[in-house]
Amino acid sequence: MFLNSNVISGSTLLTVRFNGDEQKAKTLITSELENIFPNDPFEFKDFSVAFYMDEAIAFWQSMKRMFMFFSVVTLLISTIGLFGLILFTVKRRTKEIGVRKVMGSSVISVYWQLSTEVIGMLGFAILVGCPAAIYIYKTMPGAYKEPLTVSEFLVSIALVAVNAFITISYHVLKVAMSNLWFLT
Repeated sequence: MFLNSNVISGSTLLTVRFNGDEQKAKTLITSELENIFPNDPFEFKDFSVAFYMDEAIAFWQSMKRMFMFFSVVTLLISTIGLFGLILFTVKRRTKEIGVRKVMGSSVISVYWQLSTEVIGMLGFAILVGCPAAIYIYKTMPGAYKEPLTVSEFLVSIALVAVNAFITISYHVLKVAMSNLWFLT
């Protein structure tokens, strides 16, 4: 028998090795612990289960941090890519925007015409990404997974939409509100 006091968490670990009947060992240990520590709660855990559960929790916590880091990096890279795509589209269609403005088109109509291409691509990405995420979640191992709800998808779609809206707005409004006097 080994008694280890963990001062940091305020808990005490008691390790018992026994041969024979597990129930007899539990009743003996329970009666002895109630005599020694009458007001302290205790629980039994099989060592192999407790060891693997503690290791699994630490592993999944590190995996969670790693996934969060790579999610942020992916979001930044995709924002830069979207920024470049919009910049390319605006540069390619600058003369068209100038002609539309000369013909009396409003800033909103120019914005809508330039953003429909990107909105279509984002819609396609959402249509492909959501079922793929559900499939990956369903095939992922784990007995204690948190349930997957619609709110996670709605929040992620809203983040993507806001990110795209800000990126599109920067370039399109910059060109749509300029004088475009440099066009030939």
